[in-house]
Amino acid sequence: MEATVSASVPSYQPEVIERHATRLVARARRFHRGAMVTGALLGGAAGAVPLLRLDLCPFPARFALAPVLIGLLVGGLIGHAVGKGRAELLRLHAQMVLCQLHAQRATLAIWKVVREQPVVHAAPSPAPVLVPEPPEPVVEPELEPAAVEVPNVPPLTAPLLRLPSQTRATG
Repeated sequence: MEATVSASVPSYQPEVIERHATRLVARARRFHRGAMVTGALLGGAAGAVPLLRLDLCPFPARFALAPVLIGLLVGGLIGHAVGKGRAELLRLHAQMVLCQLHAQRATLAIWKVVREQPVVHAAPSPAPVLVPEPPEPVVEPELEPAAVEVPNVPPLTAPLLRLPSQTRATG
C-alpha cells in the first residue's frame, strides 16, 4: 500500500526562511531608527509646550528654543534606548531562525552521507560467557569473652534525696 501526498502539503523551501531572517534584520534597523525619530518628535513637542504662552515663560525670549532642543535630545535618547532593546530582540529572532535552518541543513547532509554508505551485515559472533570466580572464604577471628570484674557495693539503706517536708521536720 503506497501513501499518497496530498496537494495541501507545502514543499520545503529554505529560501523562504532566509528571506524571513533578512526581513527581520531590516525590521530591527527600521524599528530602531523609527523609535529614535518618534522619541525626538515627542520630546520636541513636550519642550515646545512652554512656548505656547511666551508671556508666562520663566526664561528670556532668546532662550525660547532651548526647551525644544533639550526635549528633542532627551526624547531621541529615550527612543534610542527603547528602539535598541526591541531591535536586539528582532535580531536575536533572526539569528535563531538562521540557526534552525543551519541545523536542518547539517542534519540533511549527515542523513544523505549515512544513506549512501553500503549496509554491511556481519555474522553474529557468539557472546563470550563469563564464569564468575568463586568467592574467597571469609575467615572470622575467634573472640574470647573478656573478664569483667564486678565491684563490691553495699546496698543503699538511706534515701539519697530527701523530700522538702522531711528537711523542715529535721531542721
